[in-house]
Amino acid sequence: MTVSRRDHQGVPDRPAAARADWEQRIGRRGVPGRNGHAGASGGLPPPSGLQAMPGLGQVTLDWEPVPGAAGYLIYRAVGEPYQPLDHGGGDVLAIPAGPYADTSSEPGRVRLYAVAAVADGASAGPLSEPVAAAPAADGGRAAVTIEVGGQAIGELERPWEPMIGSEHLSCLLRRDRTGGRVIGRELRQALRIARDELGVRAVRAHGILDDDLGVYTEAGGRPVHDFSGIDRVYDQLMDTGLRPVVELSFMPAALARDPGQTIFSYRAIISPPKDWDRWAGLVRDLAAHLVQRYGRDEVMSRWAFEVWNEPNLDVFWSGTREEYFRLYDVSARAVKSVDPGLRVGGPSSAAASWVWELLAHLENSGAPLDFLSSHVYGNVPLDLRPVLDSFGREGTPI
Repeated sequence: MTVSRRDHQGVPDRPAAARADWEQRIGRRGVPGRNGHAGASGGLPPPSGLQAMPGLGQVTLDWEPVPGAAGYLIYRAVGEPYQPLDHGGGDVLAIPAGPYADTSSEPGRVRLYAVAAVADGASAGPLSEPVAAAPAADGGRAAVTIEVGGQAIGELERPWEPMIGSEHLSCLLRRDRTGGRVIGRELRQALRIARDELGVRAVRAHGILDDDLGVYTEAGGRPVHDFSGIDRVYDQLMDTGLRPVVELSFMPAALARDPGQTIFSYRAIISPPKDWDRWAGLVRDLAAHLVQRYGRDEVMSRWAFEVWNEPNLDVFWSGTREEYFRLYDVSARAVKSVDPGLRVGGPSSAAASWVWELLAHLENSGAPLDFLSSHVYGNVPLDLRPVLDSFGREGTPI
């Protein structure tokens, strides 16, 4: 990722800005009960029955499940405050369920372990009662024998089939080369492979509203919408057999409150709109155009609209959380004003954050939510069904 977001002096941030933001706000966890917010943690009790079973080079932990928990954070301490274990899984330090094997402790060194239940990717309830354990040392004489059988036990689940991700799909129109290959042609080939060989049905991509497609301008103080660039992109995507998840992003320069706030080498604008009514009009007219061009049944049954991308990260949204919730409400209502059967969802967050907060907000705003979305990298996803159940939204797709 190349980050071109600028600071207040107009100087480009280092490319590590996105990683630094992750470290500060996603990859860091404190001790539950000290920095958590009780609302988002859902008042979850501490896990009971925690056991620590020493093994060769590892300690296996297990506990009783907590009703309503989306997952669990493992904490460890030895002569210092408890810290959550970073098991190298990526952006979410929580795990969906036990048991859990800590392979990162020094053999023979006793540590205290405790577990906390989480309701989403950012909040945690109180710690369990601690237990002490240390991995056993191998004495240099460890041996492992593995036997592999060939009995089939069922069909492989294919969780990748509903959707894959891509960078901005306007790359389909590019005729320049990278690595000796024409960019647009290579992207089309990759998308066809995903469809034909992996069974993927849809693709989610950034920047369909970016200025390289000329979607939004203003003339004589009035907004001008031109969807011909989007048509060229989506026609090529449809030719691959895939359907789009329309990520409503990023902000057109003429509509941005602060067009200097950008990300990526192509300077995608991450600002809230300067005019909320004009943003609503753009989203509404886009949805109406897509229904008219591709057909109501097609768009309603095989497409979806997702509001923005990872607004809980500063590198993707320069507004506040409340401004994102306003963006969600305005966008979702604009889509539904075209046809109530069109599907729209969010919060499109990184690391399962803002899930509880968005659902709580929608309790008051009444804006529609047809699916819940968040992005997790390099880790098993948390089970967000309990938080949906707590808001009476059982069965909402995730």
